[in-house]
Amino acid sequence: MGKFLEENLIDSMDEKSKGTILRAMAVFVAIEVCGSFLTGKTGRSTTRDNFITFCKSKYIPKKYHKISELLYEIFRNGVAHSYVPKGGAHLTSDPRARKHHICFEQDGLFIHVLTLAGDVTNAIKNFVKDLKKNKLLQKNYYTVLQQLDEYGKEKYRNFIRQNKIKTTQIPVRGDIYEN
Repeated sequence: MGKFLEENLIDSMDEKSKGTILRAMAVFVAIEVCGSFLTGKTGRSTTRDNFITFCKSKYIPKKYHKISELLYEIFRNGVAHSYVPKGGAHLTSDPRARKHHICFEQDGLFIHVLTLAGDVTNAIKNFVKDLKKNKLLQKNYYTVLQQLDEYGKEKYRNFIRQNKIKTTQIPVRGDIYEN
């Protein structure tokens, strides 16, 4: 159950990952997907609520609670939709800037992405511990994964049908879901 979270979400945020923006994208997506496992909901109209729910949860350090909506608006939305944060946002992975993490500068919020990634990684690890014990969280987890699976399969089948594509069978599965 926790394999998806730990091996895929956490590994993408690791310090060895390349690029501040790519790492930030992974962090913001991880926050959002973990929020979906808390709420049991997924889809277009749920992204903001899922992101903020996890940001304000017991798993994320309190310093993020009051800025969760700002993180969503200028960081998550900017990075997810435009590959760069919106104005009023500064991201860095420069080790010298670690002490300035969550600093309100005159022209924007400063985020040290490695510190954010570390905080979210710890949050996910603690969330996985609860997920293994909590039946409601397990239900939400499987509900969200099932909804995503069904949605994707429906879109894929429609594409195949509409384009009259002949499919083939490959003996290997993707690697983000447990067998």
